[in-house]
Amino acid sequence: MGWLGAVLALLTLLSAPRAALAQPDTREELQDNIEEVARELVKHVPFKDLARSSLKATQRAVALGPFVGGTGIYGTDSGEATGAISFGLSLSTFKVSIVPDREALQRILLNRLKERLLREVERKRAGDRSVPKPTTEDLEQLARELWEDVLDEYLRGHRAKLFEKPRFHLHAEGAYLLDSGGFETRMTAALGIGPVSFGPTTAARFDDGASFLVGPELIVKMLPTKGLRSPVIDLFARWDFAFGELDGSLISAGARVALDII
Repeated sequence: MGWLGAVLALLTLLSAPRAALAQPDTREELQDNIEEVARELVKHVPFKDLARSSLKATQRAVALGPFVGGTGIYGTDSGEATGAISFGLSLSTFKVSIVPDREALQRILLNRLKERLLREVERKRAGDRSVPKPTTEDLEQLARELWEDVLDEYLRGHRAKLFEKPRFHLHAEGAYLLDSGGFETRMTAALGIGPVSFGPTTAARFDDGASFLVGPELIVKMLPTKGLRSPVIDLFARWDFAFGELDGSLISAGARVALDII
């Protein structure tokens, strides 16, 4: 296992004979010793495992493919409800964290580990000033205890999630209206706002006559699998204002499932 191998290698390294350093007497000397101990640890970052995570993140950041869905529609003026089956092509992009290169990653982890070590040492001594300043061996032991926590804390932001933050969404849709047998074409563009996507949608409906619809659409996106390519599930709600044969407004809600084929 990548992490276990890294920890074993680290223990072997730190158990090897080394020149003893003087016990730190000042905060500056303590920081110098922490710097040395932390640098030894970050040499053993399992970068191959992290590189695979980076590739996965890059693939999950963009999803392009066909979709199918279903929509429930309610006419606010007529009071009638109907449904539609939709299909089309969808593009979704996400703000997926990308693992940086080796040097950048080592700098990030080095700084985090030094902060954690210094904070932990000062916390242990805060309640009792008679506690002696830690030796280099004390720092090495504490560093080993904190190391996996630091890695895990960092990697939490780079693991595949069910709800990745959306960046941009675009889809072209055709829909079959179940009650009337009519047909609708639609274009929607949306930007990510926090955990949701929001933007305008426009449609042309051909039923008993022709109508034009425009309004906002709100979308919640899910990536249900953790692989390089995941289907994208959209849960959406929209409010269309109709012009032409239809009059008034329509409230719709439904779901789409899009494949990622790129």
